[in-house]
Amino acid sequence: MIIQESPYISITHRCNENLIEVQWKPASLQMDAEAYQATLLDLITIAEQHQPKKWLGDTRLFFFQISPELQHWTVQKFNIPLKNIGVEKMAILVTQKIHETFVQYSQQDYSSFPSSETQYEYFKDKEEAMDWLTTSQN
Repeated sequence: MIIQESPYISITHRCNENLIEVQWKPASLQMDAEAYQATLLDLITIAEQHQPKKWLGDTRLFFFQISPELQHWTVQKFNIPLKNIGVEKMAILVTQKIHETFVQYSQQDYSSFPSSETQYEYFKDKEEAMDWLTTSQN
C-alpha cells in the first residue's frame, strides 16, 4: 500500500513482509540539500510509525548529487536512526552504471560502524533485492 507520495519519492508499506519501499523519482534532480534532508527526516518519521524490519531503497531514478558532508549527515541522521528503529536489512537498488563505484564508496563509509546490526546490500535487480530481503538471515 502506498502510504506517501511527494515530488521526490513514493513510499510503500508492505505489511506482510514488514517492509518499507522507497522509490526515488526523477524530480530529485531539482532537489537541494535542505529538501534532501527533509525527505530523509520524513522517512525516519514513517519508519517510527511502521517499525519495519526491512527496507528497500530504489535509487535508480535518484539524481541528486550528495556531497561527502551530506553523506556523513545521511549516515548519522538516517542510517543510524533506522538501525535504532529496528531495520535489520536494507537493500539498495542502483543502476548498472554506478553500481561498482557506489558499492565501494558506501561499503567504505558503513565500515566505520562495525557493530551495526543492519545488513546492507546493493542490487541492480529488484527481484534479487526482494529475494534477499525476504529470506531469513544471510
